[in-house]
Amino acid sequence: MLLAGCGGSAADGAAPVIRGDAASVAQKVLTVSNTNTTGMAAGMATVLTSSGGSGTGAVNFSVTGTACSVSETSLNATDAAICIVTATKEASTGFLEATSAPKTFRYSEAKVAQDTLTISNTVLTLPATTGRTTLTTTGGSGTGPITFSVSKGICSVTLATVYLRDGKQCWVSATRASSYGYWGATSETVVFTWTSPQATLSVSNTVLTDAVDDGVGVELATSGGSGDGVVTYTVTGTGCSVSGTSLNATPPATCVVTATKAASTGWIEATSATGTFTFLAEQDVLRLSGETLTAKVGNAIELTTSGGSGTGAVTFKVEGGACLFDGKKRLIATGVTVCIVTAKKAASTGYLATESESKTFSYTKK
Repeated sequence: MLLAGCGGSAADGAAPVIRGDAASVAQKVLTVSNTNTTGMAAGMATVLTSSGGSGTGAVNFSVTGTACSVSETSLNATDAAICIVTATKEASTGFLEATSAPKTFRYSEAKVAQDTLTISNTVLTLPATTGRTTLTTTGGSGTGPITFSVSKGICSVTLATVYLRDGKQCWVSATRASSYGYWGATSETVVFTWTSPQATLSVSNTVLTDAVDDGVGVELATSGGSGDGVVTYTVTGTGCSVSGTSLNATPPATCVVTATKAASTGWIEATSATGTFTFLAEQDVLRLSGETLTAKVGNAIELTTSGGSGTGAVTFKVEGGACLFDGKKRLIATGVTVCIVTAKKAASTGYLATESESKTFSYTKK
């Protein structure tokens, strides 16, 4: 049988292999072409790729390494592993089988998210005199150590204790490091506030008595306190009420007012000493009630009143020449005259002073 040879030059690569009526040559260099070969977690499939080779032969991949497996073009590992992959391109018309150099893929253990990590302190507002608090956590997963950090505030953390250095607040978060099977986890930030007593709070109205209800009310005011807490007022006393900063009463009334300034950042709630407001009512009409309006000179007229309110003392005022009062506050005259008398009742608890209408008394000759 006559064998036909296929010619070729050195530029064609390897020398032909004569197989019956055809010649096969080596393929171009075959490589596993993946560029990302590290950082995969176990259970994360990697699609294998190749480059080079020649002809139409199928490319197959094989792997060595504990916990490594390959299925068609999918490489995987069930745990942390070093997987060594080789590609083989089958022979096809005119080309021999080709095998790549091995390529190493590195898998880390499979990791999942930790359970929610939380700073578990329940007391987040503390007296400024302490200046520190011990931090606690719940949740998280794995064996990674827990550390704490301050994101805002003039504070520091040593181990699991946060210290206030200045100001009023510290923003703290916890981090649990990654460990076998778990990624790292960081908690939500928790704000710790250290509080101090406010400056003395006072009801600062200077007029606390003789406040007459005119339908407008008394505008309450305060001085002192600290922070930006809202000031509110409470009142006790029959007929007394407060709306916002307006104090009202149905006189006569005695109203005892207390101011409270709410807690705010860095300050605890403050309550003032009481302030007492007296609302005075008009007295009932005061009248000179005597029936005797005329007398002889030298005779005394007994002055009496009716009406008025409260316990204020009653006094009399007289106008007219020769008119006067004797030691018993009776009206007398030293000559023929006309005396004009007015009664006054002084203010007393709950009532303003009042004055009667004037009454005229006449003195005639004896």
